[in-house]
Amino acid sequence: MDTAVAENDLKIDVLPPELPEQAWTVNLQGAFILKNGARLAEQLRKTFSELSEHRPQGPITVQASALERFDGAGVVLLRGFIDDCQKDYAGVQLEGASASLTRLLDLYQGETSSTAESQGAPQRPTNWLERCFDQIGTEAVTLFQQCAQAFDFIGATVAACLRAIRQPKIINWREIPALVQRAGADGLIIVALTNILIGGIMAFQGVVQLEQFGAGSMTPVMVTIAHLRELGPIMTAFIVAGRSGAGFAAELGTMRVNEEIDALKTMGLDPMPWLVLPRMLALVCILPLLVIVGNICGLAGGYIAMAAMEGGMTWSGYWTTVSDALLFHHFATGVGKSYIFALAIAALACAQGLAARGGAAAVGVRTTAAVVYSLFAVVILDCVFALLFTWLGV
Repeated sequence: MDTAVAENDLKIDVLPPELPEQAWTVNLQGAFILKNGARLAEQLRKTFSELSEHRPQGPITVQASALERFDGAGVVLLRGFIDDCQKDYAGVQLEGASASLTRLLDLYQGETSSTAESQGAPQRPTNWLERCFDQIGTEAVTLFQQCAQAFDFIGATVAACLRAIRQPKIINWREIPALVQRAGADGLIIVALTNILIGGIMAFQGVVQLEQFGAGSMTPVMVTIAHLRELGPIMTAFIVAGRSGAGFAAELGTMRVNEEIDALKTMGLDPMPWLVLPRMLALVCILPLLVIVGNICGLAGGYIAMAAMEGGMTWSGYWTTVSDALLFHHFATGVGKSYIFALAIAALACAQGLAARGGAAAVGVRTTAAVVYSLFAVVILDCVFALLFTWLGV
C-alpha cells in the first residue's frame, strides 16, 4: 500500500451485535497518527455518541487488528475513548492489538481526565466535620514536611560548618564584604531613623504616663533599659529581616529556579559553604553592630522627645539619669541576643530561597515566607531570652 494513502486512511466502524446481550464491536482501521488527529478526534466523538444512543447492555469490543499505523497522539486519543467507554458501559475488551500498541495504551493510562475519573479520583468530603478533619490532616502533613525540611537544612548547615573548620577554602570569603555592605552600611540610615523614632515615642509616652505618679524624671531610665534590652535588638532585627532576609531568599530562590545552584553542584561546589555560610557570617558580623548603633540612636531619640516637651529636660540632666541605668548587663543582653537573631534570620532566609521551585511566583512566595518566618522567629527567641534572663536574674 502506498505510504501517502496509508497516512490518510482512517476509518472507525460500529458493528451492532446479533443479540442484545452480546458485545458491540468498534472496528479501527487505518492510521491513528498526529496528521489525522483532528479527524480521529471527531470520529471517536461520533462513535461514542452513536454508542450512547443505543446504550449497549454488554461490554464494548475494540477491534484493532486492522490498525495499520499509530503514534503517541493517536494512542492518547484512543486511550481517552477506551476510558470513556469503561466509565459508561460494562467494560471494554481490546482485541487484535499489537504488543507495541498495548504497551503505549498502558503507558498513557491515567494521563486523561476521563481515566482519572474512571479510576475513582479521591473526592473532597462534603460534610463540614469531614472537611474540618481533612483540613487538619492536610495542615499536619504540611507542618511535618516543613519540620523535616528544617531539620534537614540544620543538619546540612552544621555539616558544612564542620567541613569549613577543617577546610576554610570551601567558603566564598570574597562575597562576605559585599554582603556586609548590603546588610549593614546600606541599611544604616533606616536603622538609625527607626530607633530614633522608637526612642522618642517611648520617652513621650513615658513622660505622659509617669507624670501621673510624679515619676516623670524616671523616663530616661525606662527608655534606657527598655531600648537596650528589648526594643533596640528587636526593631533592628525586624529591619534586617525585611531587608537582608528578603534579599537573601530572593537571590537564592532566583538561582534555584534558574538552575544556577545545579550548575554549582556540577562544578563541584557545595551550595551550603559557598552560598549559605557567607550570608550567615555576614549577618552575624553586622547585626550586633547595627544594634549598638540603634541603641545610641534610641537614647538620642529619647532625649530629643524630652527636650522638645514643655519644661524639657536638659542634656546634662538626661545623661546623668541615663548613665545611672546604663549598666553593662543591660547592654550585653541586648547585643548578645542579636547574634542568635542573625543566625535565625540568615538560616530561615537561605532555607526558603533554596526551597524555591518553579518560576518567578515561587520566588515571591518563598521571599514572603522568609520574612514572615524570620519575624516570628525573632519574637519567639526574644520571648525565650526574656524568660531565661528573668530566671537567671540578669
